[in-house]
Amino acid sequence: MSNRKSQFRSWLAGAAPAAEQVETEIISANFISEHQQKRGVANPQELYGTDFITDTQATLKDGRLVNRQIHNLPMLVTLTGTNPAEMRAYRLTLLSQNSGASLTGFGIDVLTLRHCGQKVITLREMFIRRLEIDNCRDVRVEDCWIGELDVTGRNVGSFRVTSGGIHLISCTPPGLNPFSATIHFDRSVYFPRTTADAPERVQSYRNMRSHMLALENTPMVNRFHTLEQATERRLDGLGFNRFVSWLYEKLSDYGSSAFRPVLWLVAMTITTGTLIYCFDGAVQAQPEDYRGWQEALEGYDAWPAIERAFVLTMQATLNPLGIFGIKGLLIARYEWLALWLSFHGLATAVLVALFVFAIRRRFKMS
Repeated sequence: MSNRKSQFRSWLAGAAPAAEQVETEIISANFISEHQQKRGVANPQELYGTDFITDTQATLKDGRLVNRQIHNLPMLVTLTGTNPAEMRAYRLTLLSQNSGASLTGFGIDVLTLRHCGQKVITLREMFIRRLEIDNCRDVRVEDCWIGELDVTGRNVGSFRVTSGGIHLISCTPPGLNPFSATIHFDRSVYFPRTTADAPERVQSYRNMRSHMLALENTPMVNRFHTLEQATERRLDGLGFNRFVSWLYEKLSDYGSSAFRPVLWLVAMTITTGTLIYCFDGAVQAQPEDYRGWQEALEGYDAWPAIERAFVLTMQATLNPLGIFGIKGLLIARYEWLALWLSFHGLATAVLVALFVFAIRRRFKMS
């Protein structure tokens, strides 16, 4: 992903859109119908003996696609490139394209999808400076990198994004929800967590969170809440609040990840057990009272040392606050190790709480 992201940033720094200065070429169903009548062409794909989709494809390949509008063609529009970093168009508009479209493998400065209300519009492996969506029923974006996603229009239906990244989302404020159906951004989709290049990014995440809340789309509410908090932290000065925010992000991604607390807990448990074993830091509290399996903790060989390290680690992990009694089988040999075990126990309690909170948020449990 990092290589693709750097390619996209270089691509964004290239030529700016020039489509607004060029007259729009319009290819529409009415345009084709008129020439069918004049030329007696039976196949709607034939225009002066040339397939107009092939012509658009050739124009795209040669870098001559400047400002073209495709309006309600009676077939699936398919345009395919080979490298989005090298094959670049300026502006393409799909207007009332109810037969669907599939665009793959090229870069474009401005792509507008408007009133495409019946079939699926699919975008794959593209670089897009600005993607405008207005009144579209089903849009699917796969492994595309988008500079700005503009959904300030209304009635964006199903919208699904997998892989790639989106640098900025422009959408309506809370109360004017542009979305009306399933909205999903896969966890693999990159969203920046900084305001350095776009100060309005915090508000855009806030707006998206509000829209997802109105749709009761809990996973996406959590996603944009996390992005909002992480981005907003960059606006805080150095201090305790910023440190707590940073720690909350690293430990559980602001309560949206149940996996991170578990990962941290496993890492801490392994670290503590290794420290105890390497420094032989576990001492029997009352060896004369040992019975049964507890007798295996006695001895100076490697295996008893491993068992002592395991038992003392589990004592600190499973009973960090002494809830099940303060009397343990083993105690720490050194002061620094006792302090570390106290820290380990407190961290364990925090991580368990973060895990429970993340599960609760994910499944909306009260």
